[in-house]
Amino acid sequence: SGSGKSTLANILSGVIESDEGEVVFEGTIVSGNNLTSKKNGIQIVFQDPFSSINERFTVEEVISEPLKILKEDSPKEIKGKVKKSLEEVQLPNDEMFLSRKCFSLSGGQRQRLSLARSLVMKPKLLIADEITSMLDPSTKANIVRLLKGLQNKNGFSMLYITHDLLVARKIADRVYVMQNGKIVEQGIAYEVFSNPEDDYTKKLVEGIENLF
Repeated sequence: SGSGKSTLANILSGVIESDEGEVVFEGTIVSGNNLTSKKNGIQIVFQDPFSSINERFTVEEVISEPLKILKEDSPKEIKGKVKKSLEEVQLPNDEMFLSRKCFSLSGGQRQRLSLARSLVMKPKLLIADEITSMLDPSTKANIVRLLKGLQNKNGFSMLYITHDLLVARKIADRVYVMQNGKIVEQGIAYEVFSNPEDDYTKKLVEGIENLF
């Protein structure tokens, strides 16, 4: 906690500006919402499912909003994409659920809704910023399983930010360890967890090994 993970996520997605340097995604410099406001770009799902979406919006309004802003699809096409996106995150897509206000949804449902809103934009990179940290253990496991399934199905890259090393060890291909705003170690997940080189990483790995 406090290592700069969420700050880095916000910089990479363009939510906040970096003090120096630049972020380049597929040859384009990330600036503001230029990559998050287009299809096949970057999408970010935030930690808090209660503040990341307008609770007075209906389910349909939340998911359809980015598509309506783009004005690339007809109302009928948007409706179809909204329903498909809800199906992908394993939420109902009937008219009754589409018209529900977000304040009536559980934390797990809201986080799935945030995922659906991101996936409707067909991102090439999905940044998931500690999206399960505020959920109960069973809901957390279901969300992680859902995410990996969606990644395998749709082929997007994912930057999964977490302080839960057990989850990182289970789902990550590569791991980046941060301390005090800097990446202190990186590499293939299996190698980092089985043979850490940095002293800070060693302490973290020892901590999870003691759980068994």
